Amino acid sequence: MKAGEKWNDGGIVFANNYGGFLRPDTVLDAFRQLLKEAGLPPMRFHDLRHSAATILFVAGVNPKVIQELLGHSTISITLEVYSHVLPSMQQEAAVKWMRYLRSCEVRGQRAVLFPVGHHQANPMSLSCKRNH
Repeated sequence: MKAGEKWNDGGIVFANNYGGFLRPDTVLDAFRQLLKEAGLPPMRFHDLRHSAATILFVAGVNPKVIQELLGHSTISITLEVYSHVLPSMQQEAAVKWMRYLRSCEVRGQRAVLFPVGHHQANPMSLSCKRNH
């Protein structure tokens, strides 16, 4: 390291030449330059956070994991902010549902939905059962 004894190891990921915090305008200038060089339109630095979260949702990452990565206090905040991703996820769920039903039919079975547990808000489980 060029800073030598002047280096302050504060555990900062993106540090200045002495291990301290980068100035916000330095980060933004570098970000804008990268966008320009990549031929991308101007955007806010914060948009990277939204892009990453959206990609994680579309990739099927558990929303609880995304909530924790983003530091949201509740899962409802994460789901509310990224609800625009849910329509495509609903389409995927419908496709999976149809594949499951067809897999039961192929085996000469029928899909049956039944409650699991003994409380008012019973979660449901789906399985294939033999036709009678």
